[in-house]
Amino acid sequence: MRALYIGSFDPFTIGHYEVLKQAEELFDEVIICIARNPKKKRRFTELTCGNALNFMDEKKRTVVQSDDLTVNIMKQYGCKYLIRGLRNTSDYLYEEQLFHMNKEMDKEFKVVYLRGNNISSTFVYELYRRDMNIQPYIPYAKSHLREA
Repeated sequence: MRALYIGSFDPFTIGHYEVLKQAEELFDEVIICIARNPKKKRRFTELTCGNALNFMDEKKRTVVQSDDLTVNIMKQYGCKYLIRGLRNTSDYLYEEQLFHMNKEMDKEFKVVYLRGNNISSTFVYELYRRDMNIQPYIPYAKSHLREA
């Protein structure tokens, strides 16, 4: 069975990686989609994120990019489930709103929530911007980061 793991991953953190590893244990294939949100300015390039994802564990991963609706991306790649990472209650409340919206568009829509650590991409970027050590928070070499 195939699942979609979608996010801006800006940057892809240890928390994202923990969620991805759990998803890879549960599903035959996980499609990782780097979402393009025209309302947000990326801090790191999508290519950086995709390269880092393929570099980790020396495992071939399917990494795609899209600005389409999640339900459409799931249909395009034949995914039955959406993977979402949760850090806290606020994440859950936000994700539940998205779940119900997606369910309205596709009655077959299913989501699996998985726990990651509580470090946000924004926090990691702020450390990076101040030239502080971010290695404990990213699962790949800092040299793989390229600002957008």
